[in-house]
Amino acid sequence: VGQRPAYWKEDTTMRWFRNLKIAGKLAIGFGLIVALALVAAGVSFISLRTVRVRTVDISTKWLPSVLELGDLSTAIMEFRVAGLEQIQSTTDREMKAGDLQLSEVVAKIADARKRYAPLIGAQEEKAGYESFGPLWSQYVTLQDSAISLSRRHQIQQASAIMDRAMIPFDSASTELAFLIDVSKEGAKR
Repeated sequence: VGQRPAYWKEDTTMRWFRNLKIAGKLAIGFGLIVALALVAAGVSFISLRTVRVRTVDISTKWLPSVLELGDLSTAIMEFRVAGLEQIQSTTDREMKAGDLQLSEVVAKIADARKRYAPLIGAQEEKAGYESFGPLWSQYVTLQDSAISLSRRHQIQQASAIMDRAMIPFDSASTELAFLIDVSKEGAKR
């Protein structure tokens, strides 16, 4: 082996490693691999915990919110249809059937609202739900007036009121659609 130049200095920091037997070198190599595996497992555990927390949030808050709001939205549509059918009723039998249908839908709406209320969390959800309430009450009042008129056979006046009732109904429906969007966005965060 040839002479090394004068400027060449031997690296003594790794001499101990070169002097190790192969078993020692293998032990160090496997030890490093195990250490890296433990670090990767720790990072994975922390990541999975974060995913679990997020999944629980979605499954206990956001998804039920979307489902309850969907039920509420469907129920208010059923209420509108039942009210329109009630206005068109001409016999006592049709009116009684319509009254029964309306009372069933009113119970559905009350139940859906009761189930949704505890799920409200975000400030914009609260504001949207508070906007929905008066709009819905306004619609119900107008529809009740129209039904009352139709029972006195004042169908044209009842229809005119139902036309006016479209404004608060559409506004209430828009608030529910907004709340559904808020819940969907909350699930994405």
